[in-house]
Amino acid sequence: MTRFTFRAQMLVAAFVVALVPVAAFAGDLIGSPGQSEVSVSAKAAGPTIVVTAVPIDSGVLFRITTASQTSETTVTGGIFAKYDSLGNAQGLLGLPTGDAYVYDTIRNADGQNFEGGAIYYSPLAKGYVVEYFNQ
Repeated sequence: MTRFTFRAQMLVAAFVVALVPVAAFAGDLIGSPGQSEVSVSAKAAGPTIVVTAVPIDSGVLFRITTASQTSETTVTGGIFAKYDSLGNAQGLLGLPTGDAYVYDTIRNADGQNFEGGAIYYSPLAKGYVVEYFNQ
């Protein structure tokens, strides 16, 4: 599989993206050999943020690195299916801000927050719904 690097500049919560093939990619990321790894570099008003996305079973692992720290979070299952259908990290939701959480153990309802909103399971809708922030 071809590996790509996305170079992006954050402008008012949107990414301007250029796709560039990458010959090699270093790192000890989760994922199987042969899967593509995507690196998104964003330069905001502050420090550079490098985001690496690696496909994993039923989802994606994001490694978010700033000058001071590195964090990892996954988006999987039904939440990933909805997230991916909405444009993934390049969509209005942006990057995940943390891991998924269960908010109703009786109905096994889960959710996950993102920069631009949240995806959560709605028992009434019998599926995953999106709530955008500041819309």
